[in-house]
Amino acid sequence: MSIPYIRFVGNIENLLFLTNASKPRIIQLPGRFYRSSEGREDVRKHPVLGDIRPYNFISPQGRQVTAWMSVERDHRLGALLIEGVDGEATEQFVYGIPKIHYPYRHDREIDLENISPDDLVLPTGYDKVLLRQKVDGTNVTFFPLLDREGNILEVVPKTRQAVLNKPSQMHSVYDLLPDIYQMYPGILPAVRDTRLSFSFEVYGYRNPHTLVYDFPLQVSLIVAIDAQGKLLPWDQLTAIAQRYNLHMPEIVFETDKPDVRAEWVRFRLELDAKNEPDRLVDEGVVFTFCYPDTLQLVKCKAKTLEEAHMSVMAAEQAEIPRDILFKAICRVYDDGFAESEWDEVWTQLRAELMEDYVEVAVDRHVHKAEKLWQWKLKLETVRPYIERAMKETGSRELAVVMPRVRQWLSKEQTNLAAQILLRNV
Repeated sequence: MSIPYIRFVGNIENLLFLTNASKPRIIQLPGRFYRSSEGREDVRKHPVLGDIRPYNFISPQGRQVTAWMSVERDHRLGALLIEGVDGEATEQFVYGIPKIHYPYRHDREIDLENISPDDLVLPTGYDKVLLRQKVDGTNVTFFPLLDREGNILEVVPKTRQAVLNKPSQMHSVYDLLPDIYQMYPGILPAVRDTRLSFSFEVYGYRNPHTLVYDFPLQVSLIVAIDAQGKLLPWDQLTAIAQRYNLHMPEIVFETDKPDVRAEWVRFRLELDAKNEPDRLVDEGVVFTFCYPDTLQLVKCKAKTLEEAHMSVMAAEQAEIPRDILFKAICRVYDDGFAESEWDEVWTQLRAELMEDYVEVAVDRHVHKAEKLWQWKLKLETVRPYIERAMKETGSRELAVVMPRVRQWLSKEQTNLAAQILLRNV
């Protein structure tokens, strides 16, 4: 077989090889892995995914998967490079939903109390902009696992940093998968037919985070992603949702105006009016910029979530609201760190919080965060017993469920179970 010529474009951090094949291909060259700048031997440098760590796993159907996971805190966080399945080389890239960022300019100090359109840099040249309600739950990506010939072996669900492949003693979205597939049987065939990865948000009082919902479970399609990490355009995304009967978040506003900075400020002010300093009522909206071939996402949240953009002195003294701290804890929990030591949990949690807060402010909250983490673990230890009692009794009424729960739990755990049922926490 002849070897195609190779042209190098860019630098080592953004390698792209174009060949004389019919389509551009990314080619992984041997020996192109490096020790990370932090010097950790278990982290290597990949030309596309940046810093990656080993992440071997067993698929839900029992296949041995050899893989690496990106730890870069950008659109690549949690992306997989699957090197092989059951000992056969595959070289598959898997991306999830990109991390969504604020649209603030970086060349000036931002006054959060007086945001103006001039403080913002938003995408341009789009066809239209949709504002979608930001729902509060666990993000789960369903992706096709391929063999060496590119055939689909099975569909695998994962959170950003953890494959959902086994039950645990504590509550996990894994436990909800049978109900998810029953609610939306089109998820698996959609992945198989399109060969895309689909990112959903799983939310409701059976999978609570910060916002309190009065319904048990909902699963909303957010984006679809191809093997190069590119988001599917809006028209194709909605066509797939309709074809496979998949739910999508509510669209609260739509426009084709070429400049929506004023609208961003307006919605931001509305969120400020809804939310309280110590309690999150509405998490915000996602500005979805629609292009013929892709989407771009920008978040709009209340100022209580944006302390990182304050002056240095104010930012260092910022108090992280309990709801915001707990939301970050939920993300770390969803990413599979429930059985990890606190030092490892804090490393992950600290990185999450430092996306919105400065280091000094984050480090002042380590003890508060540890207490909340322990409370989260207690909640999720109790939740499976509530699920079991609900299934056995066919009810969620306190008077019906609690007698069954008391048979299995301690007094302290029973009190927590009552909180979960009464407050949907």
